[in-house]
Amino acid sequence: MFRKTIAFLLSLSLVLTLLPQNRVNAMTSSPISLEENYVDELGRKNNVITYIDQDIVKVSIYINDVLEQESTVDLKTGNITGFMDYGEKEINENVSDTISVETSSPKSSLGNIEITPFGTGYYSQVASKATTAVGSCKATTAYLFEKTGTVTKTRHVLKLTSGQAISAVLGTIIASIALKTPMTSTMLRAALVGTGASVVGSVIQSGFEGSYYAYTTTKDYYATINNTRYFTNKITSEYFVLYNQYTGKSSTERISQTVTAYGSPTSYQVMLSQAIATFGRGC
Repeated sequence: MFRKTIAFLLSLSLVLTLLPQNRVNAMTSSPISLEENYVDELGRKNNVITYIDQDIVKVSIYINDVLEQESTVDLKTGNITGFMDYGEKEINENVSDTISVETSSPKSSLGNIEITPFGTGYYSQVASKATTAVGSCKATTAYLFEKTGTVTKTRHVLKLTSGQAISAVLGTIIASIALKTPMTSTMLRAALVGTGASVVGSVIQSGFEGSYYAYTTTKDYYATINNTRYFTNKITSEYFVLYNQYTGKSSTERISQTVTAYGSPTSYQVMLSQAIATFGRGC
């Protein structure tokens, strides 16, 4: 009954927008549709389509071009509905059955994971690059300065049962934390496996109890030559951290990275080279 071709949903446009902070009734007014493809450990071709709108988060998983499971999270009610096993098994649960917001101190219950509610750094020199005099070009030295800030979002407790659909878990996590770029199925699978949980195909094979949170780091840069700025850059990265209480292991997945400078440089020496190039190598 649920056999459909992938082409039905591939026409959805990819629109990346910033997700608001509130989980219920606060998704973007512009729909987001994301597609990912991978081969699972059983050798099957997986196609995952995540659709996010004002009222819902829907995750559809096709295996070898057949719709295997689909979960829809209603952001108004928190209900999760859908099916798995090619439509043979119905999904009907609530977000509260899977996750809850942790109100106790995260540090005391996350093992060795440190959570910084908010940290703002100061600019400090992190690298330098010197050039030699060549012809009419004078020798110059460029200095790079860095400032780091970190913002951590609310920690959530996560409880999963054996046989739970990965689409339902992914939809629930996307609905619970605001990220510039929504998490993908492959990232969630990697995070679960990284903490010792078992995932086969699109199903979680073992019970899981732990917690997760997301954090954003912002690194601001500027480079100077003779006390004049010739380069600025900002690198913003989003991370997802999962902790497995049963194994004591944690796993961190980088969800996205945005670089503002031309060419998207991330290394110190490349940023310094751009400053020197802008200055004209002292000529």
